[in-house]
Amino acid sequence: MQLFTVIFIFFIGISNIDAKKYRLDSKHARKIAIDAYIYGYSLITSEITRVQMTNVDKPETAKAPMAQFITMRQYPSANFRSVTAPNADTLYSVAWLDLNDEPWIFSHPNMTDRFYLFPMSDLWMNIIDSPGTRTAGTAAATYLITGPKWNGTLPSEVEQQITKRIHSPTRYLVILGRTYCLGTPKDYEAVHRLQDEYSLRPLSAFTKTKAFIPKIEVDRNPGFSMTDKVRDVINNMNITTYFNMLTTLMKVSDVF
Repeated sequence: MQLFTVIFIFFIGISNIDAKKYRLDSKHARKIAIDAYIYGYSLITSEITRVQMTNVDKPETAKAPMAQFITMRQYPSANFRSVTAPNADTLYSVAWLDLNDEPWIFSHPNMTDRFYLFPMSDLWMNIIDSPGTRTAGTAAATYLITGPKWNGTLPSEVEQQITKRIHSPTRYLVILGRTYCLGTPKDYEAVHRLQDEYSLRPLSAFTKTKAFIPKIEVDRNPGFSMTDKVRDVINNMNITTYFNMLTTLMKVSDVF
């Protein structure tokens, strides 16, 4: 009965159907439940991953607060599990952004002859853009990243510095940066210098000369484990928790 009620409310909530006129039997409720569960799985997976990676008060080996880069200074070890099938010839620079209040601006220096890429994925895990050597060349670049709510106008002094605008259909976005490295001490140092110049600033702080210090918020009770595998966290959710999280995320995400 609980499953029937939750799925009925979910189905009615995302449609224009008059609940008083619609009658849903258990067979159709089950089918809708399965379809809705599968539909939302990537969104739930990404959100749990985001929270587990960013719910910290300072950067760690494979974690960092929102809007700060997780900067990997060496190749992943054999027991590295934060990313599935990590590259063995690049150093990672990963950052999650919250685009709810305003756009963010990402900049990187001239990469000379260094191969790099910064694929950007929305919360559905669709790659919405992938600046890199192949797509954008190696010149220094500055990207404006906007969320689904923003429709403002850029100040002229900002507009002239923007290489490209990138729109995210979801409130949250992750930059999965990778920079090629030979793995030698000398080349590690060269890549580290580049990583140190990767920059993230909100639009409101972009033209300010004062160093930007992002606000850090740690949720001491996020509602699920910060160390369990994501699939285990999802498998341990009851049906109400799962669909409550899904509907909350859909409110701040374009629906596909």
